[in-house]
Amino acid sequence: MKITVGVLAALLIAASVLLVANTIRLSLFSRRREVEVMKLVGATDPFIRWPFVVEGLIVGTVGSLGAVAILGFAKVALLDPLANDFALIAAPRTLSFPLLVLILLGAGAAVSALGSVASLRRYLRV
Repeated sequence: MKITVGVLAALLIAASVLLVANTIRLSLFSRRREVEVMKLVGATDPFIRWPFVVEGLIVGTVGSLGAVAILGFAKVALLDPLANDFALIAAPRTLSFPLLVLILLGAGAAVSALGSVASLRRYLRV
């Protein structure tokens, strides 16, 4: 079971990185002329790249906020009523919900930043 969950998590992380990379690549292509002008006036490489990385962080954070909202609704509507009947749901070794929310938000930001950096390294030649 742990191996299956690990493989699924790795596949979802890879899909997330590719999705964010594609979003940033499309954003980069739509702003080609602005990037060219920035290069012509002497903008440094980090000055050109950081707005795209920040955009990727925002996309990832908004996505993880949506996931946290759905998870919170499912916890309140489904898991909390069943916690008294099933010992596995109310197990004391599970993560607390606020800690899980922080982990999900951090993971969303990290995966989106990784996707942004990967996309920029490949498609932005400055």
